[in-house]
Amino acid sequence: MLKKQRDANRPYGAICASPAYVLEPHGLLRGKKATAFPTLCDKLSDQSEINNRVVIDGNLITSRGPGTTLEFALAIVEKFFGREKALELAKAMIFLHN
Repeated sequence: MLKKQRDANRPYGAICASPAYVLEPHGLLRGKKATAFPTLCDKLSDQSEINNRVVIDGNLITSRGPGTTLEFALAIVEKFFGREKALELAKAMIFLHN
């Protein structure tokens, strides 16, 4: 299913261990920047963005773990509905302050 998403040029992503254990072994990170749970980042072929909490590379969105779920969710909102909507939601959830 994820390969079909990628091949159709549609968004796909993973959080925590999944980038290392699901996406990487199935070639879904080939040529992409990503992040994963800190102790699993050594399994990623491109480690240039591993210290970022959320990484967006084209249609791929990855995040480090449970503590980054809100940022991951807002990245998905931004991908589908735009930055303005993501910022609006972040403010409404008191994730960002004025």
